[in-house]
Amino acid sequence: MKQYKKIISKFLICAMATSMLPMPAVSNTASAAAVAVSDVTKESGRVQIFKGPKESSAWAQVATFDSTKNYGTFDNSIIKKGGYFEANVSESSEGVQMIFQSWTGGAGWAIVEPSEIITNADGSYLLRFCYDDIVSSYGSKFDLIDRIYFNTTWKAITLNSLDYVTGDMPVQSTKPAETSSAPSTAPSAAAEVSKEPAVSAAPVESKEPAVSAAPVESKEPAVSAAPVESKEPAVSVAPVESKEPAVSVAPVESKEPAVSTAPVKDAVNLFTGKSSLTTYSTGGKITAKKNGGTLDPAIINKDGYFTVHFNGSRTSSNLVFSSWTGGEGWATVSATAIKRNGFDDFTAIYSYDTIAKAYGTDFSTLDVIYFVAQGNPYTILSVDYVPSGVDAAIASCSVTPPATEAPSYVAGDLKERTCKPDEEHVKVLGRTYTDANGSRWLNNLCSGVEFTFTGTKASIDVTAVANEEKNHYGRIAIYVNEKLVVDDMIKTLKKTYDFYESDEAKPVSVKIMRLSESAYIPFSIDNIQVTSTAAIQPAANRTRKIEFIGDSITCGYGVDEQNASSMFSTTNSDGSKSYAYKTAQKLGADFSMFAASGFGVISGYTGGDLNTLQTIPQYYESQGFSWYTLPDGKQAMDIPWDFDVDEPDAIVVNLGTNDSSYTRNDEGKKAAFVKAYVAFLKQIRSKNPNAAIFCTLGIMGQDLYPQIEEAVSAYTKETGDKQVYTLQFDVQNMNDGVCVDWHPTETTYEKAADTLVDYMSYIMGW
Repeated sequence: MKQYKKIISKFLICAMATSMLPMPAVSNTASAAAVAVSDVTKESGRVQIFKGPKESSAWAQVATFDSTKNYGTFDNSIIKKGGYFEANVSESSEGVQMIFQSWTGGAGWAIVEPSEIITNADGSYLLRFCYDDIVSSYGSKFDLIDRIYFNTTWKAITLNSLDYVTGDMPVQSTKPAETSSAPSTAPSAAAEVSKEPAVSAAPVESKEPAVSAAPVESKEPAVSAAPVESKEPAVSVAPVESKEPAVSVAPVESKEPAVSTAPVKDAVNLFTGKSSLTTYSTGGKITAKKNGGTLDPAIINKDGYFTVHFNGSRTSSNLVFSSWTGGEGWATVSATAIKRNGFDDFTAIYSYDTIAKAYGTDFSTLDVIYFVAQGNPYTILSVDYVPSGVDAAIASCSVTPPATEAPSYVAGDLKERTCKPDEEHVKVLGRTYTDANGSRWLNNLCSGVEFTFTGTKASIDVTAVANEEKNHYGRIAIYVNEKLVVDDMIKTLKKTYDFYESDEAKPVSVKIMRLSESAYIPFSIDNIQVTSTAAIQPAANRTRKIEFIGDSITCGYGVDEQNASSMFSTTNSDGSKSYAYKTAQKLGADFSMFAASGFGVISGYTGGDLNTLQTIPQYYESQGFSWYTLPDGKQAMDIPWDFDVDEPDAIVVNLGTNDSSYTRNDEGKKAAFVKAYVAFLKQIRSKNPNAAIFCTLGIMGQDLYPQIEEAVSAYTKETGDKQVYTLQFDVQNMNDGVCVDWHPTETTYEKAADTLVDYMSYIMGW
């Protein structure tokens, strides 16, 4: 049972979707004992932490308390053996939890349930959380606590007060409260309809997802000496209240939602109407026929699927399959595929395999399917079961980008040819720099070249500026006909890659790209050698171009190592797996990336002091930021960028995650962030007069999203520029895993890219 409650609380602690049971309250160990009326006669010293009242819904964070080490007011040192936290609550005592968390090292986080629940004469409750129970869950490293949460699960409450009391918990003089026997969870033999479980029914336990150690705070890098790694803050570890994404500052008129599809032949309609769900709630359900509902579980088969037509955020829709009459227990199921019908209008597909993986295959015992809202609210319009054609349904959800021009065969004499990576021979991707020798330095994330030729062989020569620091090696990717054939760390100062060979001359497309971010070891393409029928040619330009401006989330920081406590390295970081590159691929767009880990708008990541070294605006008009110097003595940030080269159609800004480590809850600092963001928008617009600008935030925390909305609103009001939009990403879902320093997995990036593609397609008409 505690396993179940921990899973529920991960849903709250990370503001992310995790398994939860939308069923009646399950009793905890405290409430299983006789509830008594309080008659406290003596208490020791008392420290008031909170005084309300504060009303709260179910599945919510009622209050959070930052420790003094995290610039808050709660003094960790008051927690002593024998002491206890005491909360006074009204309405319900069930499902209340305290969560103790440290993301700067130490004990990580832990859920603690009340050690004792007492009913007061006025009907309110005293909930006590004793030292020993806290230690058994969290440990005794209280000096490392960053934040304490007071959460509800399945019941709404009013928190009247929260105190810490030193000394032993008082002995109670009690009189038993009236109790009634709990009904059995098993249906009687004579029952024709099974009843939904009573309070004492416990779900089948699911295993708790592994949670790695919390990240250690990064230190501000020194300007001289060797580069010091700047780590992105673990913002997502601390729960952030999820807010419904804003559409734009100048709201685009929403079109009438498209009907998802014409009714599929033989589809069984299970629900039609409007069922609206708020964040972290259940709303509506589909009941099995054996319980008087419309669903016959016998129709569920391997080629069939459920469809859910809904309005809201793309990833909102989740279902919980539940059986309390035996069998598979319960499981939360996310969609197999999602089809975009229109703006904020989607159809989710739930295949047999997806459901069976989470819930199991014994559908005969299925009692009910619940609708669940986790990260964002949404409205369900219809639910159907289609008994066949699942593969075609999933395929219909895929977005088909504009076709790229395939290389054509070029006739001629087959011979060896060598050229420089100049614009006569290659299409340039992103911000690069050509030195006096004609070598092209790939200074930025995902910068590179593309070209085509007809031939039998191809190779390139590359140069790296250094190879002493293995965690900073340049990482190169080479694609042939859109297939990745080289993914390598450049460990030597000079290297040749022979990446293509064929027995006969064929048309070939080649893309060479830097996967590592700009801050670390630069490398150049010096020469391109081919055996071909003619000189190599630049690849065709795509009809769309997007620039992405961001931090480590844009860089794909640590994405190749799904372990939060691992160390950063360019070996485990890959820009091609981030939301930015995936968005460009899905939209069939050329791209340019300007991003660096730990960077912000007003401040880079910091333990408290303003970090002005790591801010994007000061470098935006250059080649980028790097700790390293090129062979000609220049650094990327000293080389101006020519904005006349090719203006993008759209610019995506994803900054603010690191700034929040500086602004925290300081309103003055937040106001300074707004001012700096407005100035940055003006800077972007001055260099890109025609591009649509998308201001985004949220994958690792949404703390400053309201300030981004405020900044865009202020900018629009001042300038009249209505081509600036805001979008709030869903916070990463712990069920999708976390990577180095709590950064997103590729699964999270895929979801974020889908969200961005949906919105950009709507705004841009793509």
